[in-house]
Parts: sequence; C-alpha cells; structure tokens
Amino acid sequence: MFNGTEGNKAVQNYLPLSNGIYTMQRNGDDVVLMKGKLAEKGYSSFVKKTDMIGFAHGDTFEQFFVKGKEYYLLSGNVREGKGLGRDLVIIEKKILEKSFSKKKFEYKKNSKTYLQMSKLAYANKSGRNNGKSVTRVAGALTADGSTLVMWKQLTEKKGKRMELSLYDMKKIRKIIGGRFEKTLSFGGKLKKELKKACIGSIQKHYYQDDISKRLLHPNESFQSLDIEKNGGGWKIYISSGSEKSNSPLTITRMDVRRKGKGIQYNAFQ
Repeated sequence: MFNGTEGNKAVQNYLPLSNGIYTMQRNGDDVVLMKGKLAEKGYSSFVKKTDMIGFAHGDTFEQFFVKGKEYYLLSGNVREGKGLGRDLVIIEKKILEKSFSKKKFEYKKNSKTYLQMSKLAYANKSGRNNGKSVTRVAGALTADGSTLVMWKQLTEKKGKRMELSLYDMKKIRKIIGGRFEKTLSFGGKLKKELKKACIGSIQKHYYQDDISKRLLHPNESFQSLDIEKNGGGWKIYISSGSEKSNSPLTITRMDVRRKGKGIQYNAFQ
C-alpha cells in the first residue's frame, strides 16, 4: 500500500519495474519521485526519495532503451504557478539514480546532464509555429519505444489550440546521434530533420471546433496520455476530468493510421 508523502497532492504517475516501482507525486510546481521495494503484499516500502524541481505535473513518465541503456521521458520547464511543463526531457537512468543521494534534481535550461526537447511549438508535421507559445506539453511512448506521441496546448490571439503529433523515435535517436546530454530544438538547426521524423499531426482550435474540447481537451482538465501499437497504426488514449463537482471522467480513444504523408484517425469516447 502507498499512502504518498504528507502535504503533497495525488500520485500522478507510476512505473513498475522488475526490481521495484517509481511513483511521481505532484508538489506544487515540482514532483516528488520515490522508488520502492517489492513486498509480498504489494508495494509498501519506499526507500528512496528525491525532489524533482521544475519537472512539472508528473503526467509524463516513460521508460525506453537505447543500445542497452535505460532512459526516462519526463516533462519539464514548468509554467510557474501552474505546475505544467512546456518541454520534454530525456534522462538516463544513472543520472536519475544519482539524484536520490542528493535528495533533489533541478530542471535547468541547456543542462549537460540530460536532453531537453525545446521550442515544441514547432513540433508538428508542418514544422511551423501555429500558436503564440506552448503552455503545456505531455508525451508518451509505445511499449517498444518506437513511437512518441506528443500532446500540446498553445495560446493564440483568439484562445487556445491543441496539437497531437506522432514521431518516429528511431529517426529522432539517429538525429540525436546517441548523445542524450544536449538540447534538441524543434525550431533550430535540426528543424528540417525533425520535421521528417514527424509521422503526422492533428491540430484543432479550441475556440472554433468543439471536437478539441470533446477529444483533445475534454472536461477542461487534461490528465494523462498513452499510446500503443495497433497493427500498422496506433491507439492513443487521453484521460481527463475536472475538479469541478459532477464533472465526469472521460477517456478518449483515437485509432490512428498513416495516410499518404500524414495520418488519419477515428475517435471514440
């Protein structure tokens, strides 16, 4: 049984591993990362803890491997006072493990210890910034780490815009070149190469098209994102629910497949 850390908010994410479990618990603009031992009656003994300063809501927490090395995908670059991340971050396991001894791990721009995916307003099939700025981002990986799905909320003069983009992680790893300790700017020198790595995007104006409210940002409160392979395509899941009374929990399923140089989808709730 896990009761969490007193004074903090709900556990937003967890990652079960063969030798234990990680949990991410929201604490204002930061998250508390804890690692626990396996126990006979469940995960009851948490022996390591670190404060992930500036690492946002905790809604993005994924594991993948490159040449036998273990990495984690998280969100960072917090929108202060909102607890929401505006960048995606890739951290090697050994770097994350070191933070337990120091009791904290702080998000820093242009860090040399992890990969920062920045300028995500350009992270779509067109490679253009279709909004003023990114106010929130979340990411998820397929179980084999081959496909990344990125969800973004951007501000515009008339309101908000939602984008959902799929990326070929094999191409992204090739662009990175095996080095995960630098900045990967989607609006910088590698913009054209990253555009080629994009499988396709779905873009909706929140103020024009009600589908974005019902599918990409339902019930006023985005909660989590997941993706799995489905034959030659993918199934994407978006869960949401507002803290307002009588607000329903909604899970959107989007069946996505390739079409020409982009993607098409069917959506269900």
